[in-house]
Amino acid sequence: MKKPKIREAFSDALILADSYTRFALFEELSPFMNDAEYWESLAMAHTGSDNGYVFRERKKRAFLSPRKHRELLMDPVQRNFLKNLPDKVTVYRGMTRQEYESGEFGISWTLDRVQAWFFAFIYIRNQDTHHLPKVVVQATARKECIIACFAGESELIVIPQKEGDLTNLVVLEEREGR
Repeated sequence: MKKPKIREAFSDALILADSYTRFALFEELSPFMNDAEYWESLAMAHTGSDNGYVFRERKKRAFLSPRKHRELLMDPVQRNFLKNLPDKVTVYRGMTRQEYESGEFGISWTLDRVQAWFFAFIYIRNQDTHHLPKVVVQATARKECIIACFAGESELIVIPQKEGDLTNLVVLEEREGR
């Protein structure tokens, strides 16, 4: 019997993991991954996970890893899309009022205001925040703080590192929690 390739083994493990624990499994496996496996697995773990609020700081660290070949987070179409974004991009995020007031934002933003609205008011798989008041925020992100794009170029990974990377924040809509 042929031994499975290690990359396939990581992929299979992540696919089989529960969406609420997938990112934690990625963290456990990542020390055993080469750089290419790390970035491809991070993309899978992030896009296939729920309740990202719990992992928000850990995800920031993972996406800011100094490992080589970060471009492998995305397929060629996504890389090209990111490359061709303007220097300043209007982005949206559905978040809790508490997150907005803290200024400590999650990493998932979108180019689509309706998508942000969905994640703020409809999406039910962020169990830790469903009861909290939510807002939809619009901001301007510098292209250099956009690490990746996923989901047909709708989701952007935005991680501000310096003053001015994320500006012009405006609350577009607010509602009480469920």
